[in-house]
Amino acid sequence: MKQNITLEERIKIEALHDQGLSAPAIARYLQRHKTSVYRELSKRQHGKSYDYQYAHKLSATNIGSVADIQANVTTVAGISSNVTSVAGNATNINAVAADATDISAVAGKATEIGLLGTSAVITDLGILGTADVVADLNTLGTADVVADLNTLGTADVVSDMNTLATTSNVSNMSTCAGSITNINNAPTNATNAATSATNAAASATSAAAYKIATSGIYVQQSSGPFNVNSNQDWGSITDIGSGAVFTGETSNVLLTLSEGSSTYDYASIT
Repeated sequence: MKQNITLEERIKIEALHDQGLSAPAIARYLQRHKTSVYRELSKRQHGKSYDYQYAHKLSATNIGSVADIQANVTTVAGISSNVTSVAGNATNINAVAADATDISAVAGKATEIGLLGTSAVITDLGILGTADVVADLNTLGTADVVADLNTLGTADVVSDMNTLATTSNVSNMSTCAGSITNINNAPTNATNAATSATNAAASATSAAAYKIATSGIYVQQSSGPFNVNSNQDWGSITDIGSGAVFTGETSNVLLTLSEGSSTYDYASIT
């Protein structure tokens, strides 16, 4: 491979070009490829003919620039496999470039991201990945639960929960939790109490109908007059009081009339 065109060759190119020789002819004379000569003749100031001094100075500047970036070129050569990998992922790289704002936001959370790598967080993430927890999270993500959580997040509900969280209320709730059986039985007990109250009222009404005499015999209310004459059927005198029968009796029959009686007035039978 030939070196770059030298200063001597540039002097010859200018002389031959001024004599009217074409680029291919000059290339044959210098034993250079015609493309090299064409490229060399293009190194001239606008509107002027080829000047070997200007061309040589321009080439020296370009060579200096190349020398300055030699280290970078060497570095790129050392990571050529990586460069090839990047080229193969051009689509992904373009996608990342489109998300530059999001990537910058993530970069701003470097501290938080670092915390994610701690052993405690890794343990927690392992727990979160279990089937039961995933199922629970899926449940929490349903529309109904999300709506309920949004309700719980309102200012009024948060205020109420803060009130419930006070020491005294927590103590009271613990007491209630310890008496949950009694609390659950309270409705049944209330019904039973109402029934007992009704029965007590009925017993009080019955008790008012009876008075215990000093002899210990229950006293019934008096019966009405029972008049019997020869034109009427015989019958029995019965108690018309509102109370129950006498102790040991099965009916309210007080007295059965027999033939030959006339008028009986049992105004008060005890």
